Amino acid sequence: MPLALEVIARRQRACSASRRTDLCLLAALVIALVVPGAARAGATPDPARMAELREAVARAPVLLARGDFGLREFHHPWIDSSGVSGRKDPDWRPRPALIASADAPRPEAPPIIPWSRITSLETQRQKKLQGAVAGFVAGLAIGGTLALTYEAKNSEDWTGVGLLVGTPTCGLLLGTIIGSLSGTSVIYRATTQGSN
Repeated sequence: MPLALEVIARRQRACSASRRTDLCLLAALVIALVVPGAARAGATPDPARMAELREAVARAPVLLARGDFGLREFHHPWIDSSGVSGRKDPDWRPRPALIASADAPRPEAPPIIPWSRITSLETQRQKKLQGAVAGFVAGLAIGGTLALTYEAKNSEDWTGVGLLVGTPTCGLLLGTIIGSLSGTSVIYRATTQGSN
């Protein structure tokens, strides 16, 4: 009798080891199929979050959408539960030309980018005025210092005045350029199913 029990116990251990191996392989397969899709896929925001996104988009002139499609820039986008599109209203259609007859066919609406393909949304508001003011102040400080230093050494020419006027002007232009390139803020980042 003990020999029969030992044989049965060995078979159960071998069987449970192969079942564990099968379960591990099945789990690895499921993870391999689900996790890459989850890392790319963004969940549809809930209604409260959707209202916050619409409000943020209404305040900013440009929306940048990033995802597996690359980077898309939208002016006056439409956001709903299906995703983001470049149209302001679901029934909106752009005009085909500047001057068009009433019966002219309208171009197709831009495709909707579903939430599953979006990894992040950013609003872009250019900060030209802040950049121009900061550049002018920095240019005035640098130009004033250079002009005073130069005038102390050479008082007969107009180079000091040129430094005092030219440096803030260059600072203003440079600040405006830098300000026009900055000013983005992330309003949505896709969450994966595995993150908390």
